[in-house]
Amino acid sequence: MASGYFPARLVDERRDALNRLWRQFGGRGDNPVTRSNYDELGCDDDAMLVDQALYGHFLKPLAGKATCLDEESFNRFADLDDDPVDESFIGRKWLIVVDYHN
Repeated sequence: MASGYFPARLVDERRDALNRLWRQFGGRGDNPVTRSNYDELGCDDDAMLVDQALYGHFLKPLAGKATCLDEESFNRFADLDDDPVDESFIGRKWLIVVDYHN
């Protein structure tokens, strides 16, 4: 949205508008930017069945790989069945967000 950075006060000032915009484009619940970072159970869309849009945006660049765990990569990926990524993931696999901090 802003190359990974934006002042928290902007979210606070525009929370309602961001949530309305999110829902207008098909999102459910709160906009990811306005959500609590401390919700232990996460949100409903933290796990989604892979569709064409999710595949194209997140998985297609990883086609042929079963994992991408490079330290330099901001996003890491592992298929727990050790299947290499291909279009057969669409409608069959789930994309799950895991945010781990130590």
